[in-house]
Amino acid sequence: MYSIVLAMALAPGNVAPAADIEADLRELRRSIAELRQEQAQTEIDELKQVVNSLQRRVTDDKLDEIRRDLFLMQREREMLRNHQMLQAQFRAFYMPFADRNLPRATVAVEIPAGATFTVNNQDIYVPPMDSVFVTPPLEPGRDYYYDCKVTATRDGKNVTKTKRVRVRAGELVRINYNDMDSREQREPKEAPEDR
Repeated sequence: MYSIVLAMALAPGNVAPAADIEADLRELRRSIAELRQEQAQTEIDELKQVVNSLQRRVTDDKLDEIRRDLFLMQREREMLRNHQMLQAQFRAFYMPFADRNLPRATVAVEIPAGATFTVNNQDIYVPPMDSVFVTPPLEPGRDYYYDCKVTATRDGKNVTKTKRVRVRAGELVRINYNDMDSREQREPKEAPEDR
């Protein structure tokens, strides 16, 4: 019986289908290998995209951190420079409440933390604890005006608020900028009489 099956397999008419099956199997194996290679390349491309996205995110985070640190360093340097430049001026302008009867005006200032304070286009350092200043001697009974401006950061934007302040000799004037919001606010200007 085995010899009959063997004879049929070796018969000249049956040789061609076995060769076709071999060719089909080789073609199928090659197609599977190509498909696996395409899938592997697709996975590699997707992983490269994920890696690039993560690298961009890490780089952006590091850049944001460096920008924040640089901003804070510049701010601290600016505050120190303003403090040093204006320290002598503060000694001349500072006066305790008990000395209000002299022919000067006393100005008490409240500004948000980290804000800059400018009077008549001159930066003034406002100490965190004691923010009382005095004007130079003023003529009694006469009005004097100071353009006071505060610039603070609100919601990531610089916000500026300007107030024209009237002062008279012997008076106490309070200026409060702690209510600043994210809109720029300005009051109308009048002709100043600066001292």
